[in-house]
Amino acid sequence: MPAFCGAAIGPVRPGCRDFMRNFREMEVCPDNMLPYILTGVIVFIVALVIGIPLGILYRKKVAEKEILSAEEEAKRIINEAIKSAESKNGKPW
Repeated sequence: MPAFCGAAIGPVRPGCRDFMRNFREMEVCPDNMLPYILTGVIVFIVALVIGIPLGILYRKKVAEKEILSAEEEAKRIINEAIKSAESKNGKPW
């Protein structure tokens, strides 16, 4: 039966103690990686700061175009209805 690190059955193997000690002492973020991680975080934050307002402005512009288009369509339908009523009755209202 194999003995695993921290297994409840049997004694802990000597190699497992060394592994656990080395694991606890291991650096989470080596010093040579820190500039790359900080650069990535900074770039991500700058992208959010620029991207969110640009996205809001783009969505606002698209919504205004849709509203303007709907208003123009409504005016066209009303004018068409007035012309149709004039042709049937001979007077505007």
